Amino acid sequence: MKRSNEPTKTKKAMKTMKYFLSMAALALVGAMTVSCSSDDNIIDQPQQPETKNNVVTLTTTVSLDGGDATRALSSTGVKTFAVGETMAIYYWKNKGNDHEKAVSAPLTAGDITNGGKSATFTFTLDNPYKDMSVSYVYPAAMANADFTPNYDALYNNQDGTLATLASNFDFCTKSGAWNGDALPSLTLENQLAILALTLKNSTGSCDITSTITGVTLSDGTNSYAVNRSAAAGPIYVAIRPTSSATIDVTATDGTNEYRKTLSGKTYAANNGYNVTWKMSPIISLSGRTYLDDELVIADGYIVTGHATAYSCKVAVADGATVTLRDVENDNGNLVPGSACPGIRCIGDATIILEGDNTVKGGSTYAGIYVPEGKTLTIRGTGSLTVTGGSGGAGIGGNSEGNCGSIVISGGTITATGGSHGAGIGLGYSSEGNCGDITISGGTVTATGCDEAPGIGGPNAYFQNITITNGVTKVTVYKGSSSTYSIGTSEIDDEGYYGAITIGGTEYFNDGYFDNDGNSYLQTSPLIYQP
Repeated sequence: MKRSNEPTKTKKAMKTMKYFLSMAALALVGAMTVSCSSDDNIIDQPQQPETKNNVVTLTTTVSLDGGDATRALSSTGVKTFAVGETMAIYYWKNKGNDHEKAVSAPLTAGDITNGGKSATFTFTLDNPYKDMSVSYVYPAAMANADFTPNYDALYNNQDGTLATLASNFDFCTKSGAWNGDALPSLTLENQLAILALTLKNSTGSCDITSTITGVTLSDGTNSYAVNRSAAAGPIYVAIRPTSSATIDVTATDGTNEYRKTLSGKTYAANNGYNVTWKMSPIISLSGRTYLDDELVIADGYIVTGHATAYSCKVAVADGATVTLRDVENDNGNLVPGSACPGIRCIGDATIILEGDNTVKGGSTYAGIYVPEGKTLTIRGTGSLTVTGGSGGAGIGGNSEGNCGSIVISGGTITATGGSHGAGIGLGYSSEGNCGDITISGGTVTATGCDEAPGIGGPNAYFQNITITNGVTKVTVYKGSSSTYSIGTSEIDDEGYYGAITIGGTEYFNDGYFDNDGNSYLQTSPLIYQP
């Protein structure tokens, strides 16, 4: 009987396996010996980050907060989401190593609930990391790719309508923790203030809103341009919050330009404001010449610009308050026969100074003429450099004429008379009459020419001259040694003079000496700085 050889094969296989195991063990020992022999032989292989193609679709339901005028309102006054709108999300991906922006799918009618105050947005996110915060930006147009608000769109692309604000520029945000599979549900908070503008003329008697095609608001840091078709108001403008800001407003109807400056304005985020502003129309001297008809500035107007060759005929209407803003009008270039004051007051007038202004009268005329029996008031925060033509005062009378009363309550004013003219008061005259001159604010420098005083007039009969403690500084230069800084050039004249009062100290009504008998008013310059 033949014996089977299976046991013999099994033994051979076992020997072979033992051999290979022994060789493997020797190799492992050798490798361990080599790797322990020197630290210099260690080669670190950095572990590559795990890459996934984990694109997920997630939803979140957000609400609008309960403020009265955040986000643009519908016609019923309720803030609502709209079909087609989108929201952006900023999230972390790849275990928090990368910051990413994604935009939701447009809203459908089925996504909007709670009377339009809530909506469900759907996002497709790439490898989102769920253990960090997320931020929502609504609408998506306000979210830049670099995770900053898209204020450029807010500044330049508003059209004044509520619908456009709702869709594009009404900026809501909210951040929250993401700790699970579902995105957090949050109530969005508005980051802007909304102004509903009604614009009127300078007196408030006429609504001009429907004619306005452009509005610009500037708070000194941010500027918002609204371009629209002429239509009924109000004009809606979304702005960043302000605190005690000065806001400059300009508006145009395509032909006329209007301006308004508001001070100390606070417009808080998450609020709406109905505002009515009286706008001052702007008129420019640019391009005008002395050959044009006299330009009469009506009440409430702002005058700006440089006339051609710096000269044109300008008058302020009786009873008007006008603003000079960076005006230059030099009628000193005009030849006799065509000359005129730099500015002629027809009656009582108030001039408000803004920016830097330069005015000069033509030959025999004042820089700014004030008619007898009328009053000119000058105030504001700007500057005025005013010079009379030959024989004219800086501010006051023309040559051989009388002048009214002058009140200066603000601004930085440098007034210089022409030949034989006072800085403030009368021009050259054999016997002129001047009204009261009162300086109660601002910084004033008045210089007379030849025998004229800085304030007062040559051969003058003037009323009271008063400088109060409300001024910052008043400096007065007389024209020559034969006159006085304040008063008249006729030392021996026995005409009528009112009281000269400086800082509460009243001088004798002859205008020459103080109560101690000193010729204080004859000094040049006379400087008063309380």
